[in-house]
Amino acid sequence: MDAKWIFFDVGSTLVDETEAYDHRAREMIEKTDISFSVFDDKRIELAKQGFDGNSEAIEKMELIDLDLIENASRKKNKQKYRGISRFAAVAACFFVVFAVAVTTSFAMNLGGIREWFMSEWYNLTGNLMTDEHTAVIDHLSQDIGITKTVEDVSITVDSATVGRDSFYLLLRVNGLSMNSNHSYGFSDVSLTMRPDPVDELSAFAGYGLEYLGIDEEKNSVFLLSYEYSGTDYQDAMNPFIQVDMALKDLVQDGHTNGEKILRKADWYFAFTLDCQEALETKQLPDVEMIDDATSERILLTDFELTNTGVHFHFDIKDEDKMPSVVVRAVMKNGTVIFPNSGVGSPTDDNLEMVMTYIWRVPLNLEEVDHLLIGDEKGSNTKVYIQ
Repeated sequence: MDAKWIFFDVGSTLVDETEAYDHRAREMIEKTDISFSVFDDKRIELAKQGFDGNSEAIEKMELIDLDLIENASRKKNKQKYRGISRFAAVAACFFVVFAVAVTTSFAMNLGGIREWFMSEWYNLTGNLMTDEHTAVIDHLSQDIGITKTVEDVSITVDSATVGRDSFYLLLRVNGLSMNSNHSYGFSDVSLTMRPDPVDELSAFAGYGLEYLGIDEEKNSVFLLSYEYSGTDYQDAMNPFIQVDMALKDLVQDGHTNGEKILRKADWYFAFTLDCQEALETKQLPDVEMIDDATSERILLTDFELTNTGVHFHFDIKDEDKMPSVVVRAVMKNGTVIFPNSGVGSPTDDNLEMVMTYIWRVPLNLEEVDHLLIGDEKGSNTKVYIQ
């Protein structure tokens, strides 16, 4: 049978998220009398009942003070929504979301997307962002400040950070009461760009939406990220990109048995992203790695590191057995930074895979010591940044 479309479930299917879930569980029970086995049995029991096992177990076992975090800016088990805007008709295309362990909330005083990145950097590393790193974020960021109101709910596209093949948008929602007991999102997010990398470059693209929490002005805050991978990604970004975005129906606990539509409405936005600010770019030598699953040598070519991500090609030897290629940035202070997500797209002849990984927070390349490339639990190759 010829397949026209191939859809992949990512979480706990293509990506094993067990370690991230278990890490979070052990953090919650660290100073209690509850053993990990007891917690594990409870979350499995609740999952069989249709609940989010981790979140429900934490609440029922009173491992967190819900009153204390009611107004916190971010919940530990933030929910991510991921969308794919194009599927190539080959098994080699994929979109990967990496689990990120979050240990603290971002500051209530959220001035804009720069402040969120600064806080997220502290959450990820335990270190304050340097002035030089902050300057990189400023260089890539821009205010948008467009608000659309439907009935009594206003949504503002606050600010953006733009890379060459990705961008982040900070959204604020006013007029609905949200809290840390639930996750929030939209039933549908539509993004159309001119020029459009999907239509004009046959790229493979994906977006992610995260509910971050409540800011000091009682706005609900979301982060939307968009990234794509294609053979000609270098030529994709014009000086300006026109973006049309439609957000449909604000929902609570989306994609669960408890999903609830909070406001049935559509919000439409049209704005321009300025892509003229130059990214810092480092061309890296070809890298050879060992695929631990097959023991085969994989050559990564056209390797390029930027502030917002890393890009490379490798040969497609078997569409049914794609190698596990995970790239991490090791900072000069020893901190390891994982990508937030990855997008893979084959070349037109299906001989090479073009990979793009996007950092959770844009990096200051002067603070990167080397990259670790390979299977996270297996062999790794080091590439030092000159």
